[in-house]
Amino acid sequence: MSPFADSYLTKLAERAIDQLGLGKGGGTDFLAVSYSSPDHVGHAFGPRSWEIQDILVRLDKDLAELFEHLDLKVGRGNYLVALSADHGVVPVPEDMQKTGSDAGRRRHRHRARRTTRRQRWGPRRHG
Repeated sequence: MSPFADSYLTKLAERAIDQLGLGKGGGTDFLAVSYSSPDHVGHAFGPRSWEIQDILVRLDKDLAELFEHLDLKVGRGNYLVALSADHGVVPVPEDMQKTGSDAGRRRHRHRARRTTRRQRWGPRRHG
């Protein structure tokens, strides 16, 4: 995970606006940008971590840069921005333990019992 992934994505979106001439024609243009770093960092480090705070501060700056670019290239008031998120994240167990909560990770057994078709139903019967 790089803290710069979303910044690169912002530059890519700005380039797409420029190269595709978005907002210059008579029709409606649509540009979807998915910033995924908050999701990855939130799951890995939790919502109260320094890492997520850093990602969100950087994302705020990236969005400001993108909006300034849209203002310059398309014109303020000539575009619509819709923001959404798929979900939030819960604190990681280690963080919860620091607050006195009874939390931990469950260890999964990697040796899952798998049966083959033959073991389950016997040899194939043709006929």
